[in-house]
Amino acid sequence: MSVKIDRNDISTSQILKISQGKKTKDVMSLWAKIKDWFQSNKREKALKIIENIVSKEQIDDKNHFEMAYHVLMLKSMASDAYKERIKITIDDSLGNPNNKDITILIDDYNIFMKDIDNKQLNKISTIINVFNRHSSVFSNETALKCLYEKLEQNESKSNDLLFAELYLELDKKISSGEIDLELNKSNFNQVDFYAISQRVNEAVDESNTNLDIKRALRKDINRDTYIVNGEKIKSKNQEEAMQQFESLIKDLSEKNKKAIYYLLNQEGITLIKSYNNAFDYYTLTTSFSGDNIVKQEKIYSIKSLSDALIEVKIKYFKKSSDKINHDITLARPFESKLYNFMYDMVVTNNNLELNDDKNLNKKIKEIKKHLDEKEPNLGDKFLDLLYRDKIINEDNIDITLKLNKGELVSLDGECSYRFY
Repeated sequence: MSVKIDRNDISTSQILKISQGKKTKDVMSLWAKIKDWFQSNKREKALKIIENIVSKEQIDDKNHFEMAYHVLMLKSMASDAYKERIKITIDDSLGNPNNKDITILIDDYNIFMKDIDNKQLNKISTIINVFNRHSSVFSNETALKCLYEKLEQNESKSNDLLFAELYLELDKKISSGEIDLELNKSNFNQVDFYAISQRVNEAVDESNTNLDIKRALRKDINRDTYIVNGEKIKSKNQEEAMQQFESLIKDLSEKNKKAIYYLLNQEGITLIKSYNNAFDYYTLTTSFSGDNIVKQEKIYSIKSLSDALIEVKIKYFKKSSDKINHDITLARPFESKLYNFMYDMVVTNNNLELNDDKNLNKKIKEIKKHLDEKEPNLGDKFLDLLYRDKIINEDNIDITLKLNKGELVSLDGECSYRFY
């Protein structure tokens, strides 16, 4: 049997359960405010989670990690427009400098947890960090539960090993259909202004960078299309084309020149292909089946808007043959997100740079060794997943940047990629 509360179907047993005790008013008051945040098929479960959260607060439950998990689960179930109204913040403890305080905000409902010990704090920080960095995976309720259980059970494993085991478990659950994490084959993302501006600033500030990035541009100058203030670089001779390009930009500020050299070579394209966040770096720099490229074009347009301000338009398109090379084991669409999750966690845990391939591969080999010690061939299964080719069928960039004396001041456009 079910009854309606504010036009929502809720089971009688659920109503009876939450109607007992003094928490009833708080539960139903909060629920009345946020019920529209959830799709109808998720409301009964969301109400149950609200009951758990309010109950744990009122009895001063010390399992703060479980409380954080419930809040993240609630956030994962909320519609996108309301997710940011569910927040967890960690601050220095006012009473104990060695501990932390946690504030939970669900709309205007506040929960304050004091003096969180380091053991719980590490787990709470980890689950929040992973959830935020890889929400496309862990907004799935089953995936989030798997993460919670791994962290809850962990007493001595390194996070690298824990995440490797989680990676294997999630792939198995997805393959069996237990987790529905199928992503669309086409993803459109707004490019990230902050990430790109930081890299451009670094390139402009480096005193010894100009020569190297100019050399990189020279390699592509007669293969791609470059237009400066409406004039196209026409020469197919590398040196002549470079001389013409340098002549056309000679009146630009030195910092704008350095920014252009950086953005117009392959490193700049790689940065832009990091799309809407740095955590897709690994997948989106993995490219095509090299023998099957059927179309590729890059068009760079530079326009002076004033003495200090320039506009740079970048159009990039690359397409492989629609005929799949059956000698290649292709990644499934959702694997790109798991792949990024695994590599990002290793980089984060070990304070590595994104492009530090040597130390990254060293850490991956260490993880394989530990997995093999736990179970024969488990490390091989891990590497088979991690090294599976992430072949992209189509890749497209269409963005416009504005630079003022080498500083990125505006950025607009879109990137897309399509797997087989």
